[in-house]
Amino acid sequence: MRVIARIAVGMCGALVATACGSGPVAPPTAPTQTLAQSISSGGPPVLTGPNIVSGVVSEGNRPIAGANISAWVDQGSSGYSYMWAHGALFSDAAGRYALVGLPAGVRVWLQTWKDGFVQQCAAPQITVRADAIVDLQLVSKANLSTSTAQAPVASLRSVSGVIVESREGRKQAVPGALVDFEPLEDFPAAITVSDTAGQFLLCGLPQDEPVFLGASSGPNHVAYVWVTPRQTTGVEITLP
Repeated sequence: MRVIARIAVGMCGALVATACGSGPVAPPTAPTQTLAQSISSGGPPVLTGPNIVSGVVSEGNRPIAGANISAWVDQGSSGYSYMWAHGALFSDAAGRYALVGLPAGVRVWLQTWKDGFVQQCAAPQITVRADAIVDLQLVSKANLSTSTAQAPVASLRSVSGVIVESREGRKQAVPGALVDFEPLEDFPAAITVSDTAGQFLLCGLPQDEPVFLGASSGPNHVAYVWVTPRQTTGVEITLP
């Protein structure tokens, strides 16, 4: 599954094993020109600026400490993983995080993960104009549901469906499959796990554009589908 290679864009292999490293790490300071130059020698140039994107990682109203946070920063002609450029970032004891050093005009997709949790609802992509607040939600795997209480937002949707595989010519539901929404290749912005009936739900997905979903129950059992704009139910992903 393409999402397994997420280390290349800065997220640990949460779909393979959600035991990502965690622990209190102070928010990084604004990058210096020297840092930007050293990064650009091994990858895309990293533009810097004075803006901060910050918020709280929580499950419902309960802050989550030690959650990993990263982002894909789209600079227009190039982009980079915030984690690749700045190192690992974790939420503090109150669930707070801060991405610093962002220039005006970049577009940012945020992601968060922690052992035992998934980011079932994608955070909206934002265009940085000034400092911004974006709160992130994690859901304990024990609390996953195929229904959501997410408040309706005109530009966003939830998408539900089922993961199946063919055995002896018959379709069977696949429980425990990992399902994700990838707005960019190898960059999951939302992840969930199919239930005992193979059903899944992802939320916070763009309403008026096609979205790309992937599913996996193991290295050789991977499939992808495009979901048409405004479709919210009836998505079937068949694993080989």
